[in-house]
Parts: sequence; C-alpha cells; structure tokens
Amino acid sequence: MLFQIKHYCPDPKCGNYVDFSASQIGEVVKREPDPSEPARWRNVSGTVLAQKGALDSVEGCALSRCPLCGEPLLIIFRTLRHFLNEALQVSRHPQNSHFRLMANDNILIVRTYPQSREPIAHPTWPEEIREPFVDAQKMLSENKTPSFIIGGCRAVLDVATKKLGGNSANLAGRISELAQKGIITGGLREWADKLRLDGNNALHELKGDRDGAIQLVEFIRVFLHVAFELPAAIREKSPPDQNSETGE
Repeated sequence: MLFQIKHYCPDPKCGNYVDFSASQIGEVVKREPDPSEPARWRNVSGTVLAQKGALDSVEGCALSRCPLCGEPLLIIFRTLRHFLNEALQVSRHPQNSHFRLMANDNILIVRTYPQSREPIAHPTWPEEIREPFVDAQKMLSENKTPSFIIGGCRAVLDVATKKLGGNSANLAGRISELAQKGIITGGLREWADKLRLDGNNALHELKGDRDGAIQLVEFIRVFLHVAFELPAAIREKSPPDQNSETGE
C-alpha cells in the first residue's frame, strides 16, 4: 500500500476530504548562503530536535493527485524522522509494504500547493455559529446532502443577523434592516436574500444541489469576514481616542 495522507482537495468544485496516495516523497532541504563563504550555498534540512533529544521532527514533501477529480497537489508536512524514513521506503518499494501514514495520526500538514481550503472558524465570529459553520464546511468536503449544507448556512446567517443588531422577527426583515443601517452592502444583501430563499427550500422541501451549496458556503465565509473580522481588525488598528488620553 502506498504512503497516504488524508487532506482536503484544493479544487473548490471538489474540496473533498480524501486519501492522497503520495509519490516522490522526500525530505525538505533548503539552500541558503554559507555564512563563512557568502558566495557559496549550503543545504539546510528542516530537522528540529526535540527538547529531550530522544526524537527529532523533520519536514517532508510529496506529490499527489485527488483520487476523485485528479487535481494535483504538493504537500509539505512535518513528522518524526523515523516515520519519514518508513514513508521513503514505501515510496521506493511500494509492492513490499503495507505501511499507511495518516496525517491526523502521525504528521502535520504545514502547507500545500495549491492551498487547500480547510474548515475555518474565526475567533471574532459569534461563538454560537463557529462550530455549526465548521460542520457545514465539513459536510461539503464529505459530499453530504446539499440541502443539509444549505439549511445549515441559512441557520448561521439567521443567528449572525441577530448578533449584528437586527431586531426584526424574521430573517427577511433583519436583512433589510441591516442593509438600511449600512451594516451590510448591496451585494451582501442580494446574496443574503438568495440564501434565505434557497435555505427555505432546503429546509422545507429538501431541495438543493452541490454547486449551490459551494456558492453559499463561500458566501457565508465572505459575509462573516466582512461583518465580524474586518470591523474587529479596524478597531484594533484604530488610534487611541484623543479625549481619553487627555482625560477630557
């Protein structure tokens, strides 16, 4: 069995959490100018010694393709050296090995090229919606029923509009209210109304397709970024109130 890493496909139309069978496995070795001879280059490995010196971790790399859509992927990962050595053996002699190294067990994905879109939850988002939206993203990656994903996105939007100060009794009223206050822009309002309507169909009629689910998950990412992350970043970068400095 080949060396395998479970990860998210970087293709947004796929995005599934799948086993990538890796090939051309190697240790990440970088080159930098030699301090003693700047005109020459030296190789520097990604090895990091453990504090007690008993084990060491190292960066490795591997090439793969999504088994579902064929999207190519370069994976940079960190693992213990003996695991990397075993993976190298698997890569060289796959017919003689039954070794299977999983990312969630023994290695940490450092980065990928192209970058894979993993489920996210930002600390500036209301606590009530973080885990539900992560679940919706995971359901999309696992190719679950689109109506469930769309319905989950609608529920996230419902709670988010309340947290933004919408006081209307229903979602349509809160979207209109937030648009009038300038809290959400015209483009966000149009997408919010689309999610409201598609979400109603998903919840009551179990209607929805994968392309629609992909679009609405991405809309929620943008909505939460604009509504919660950007204002928090602006507040953090804003200069201190002059009146508070002078005591007035």
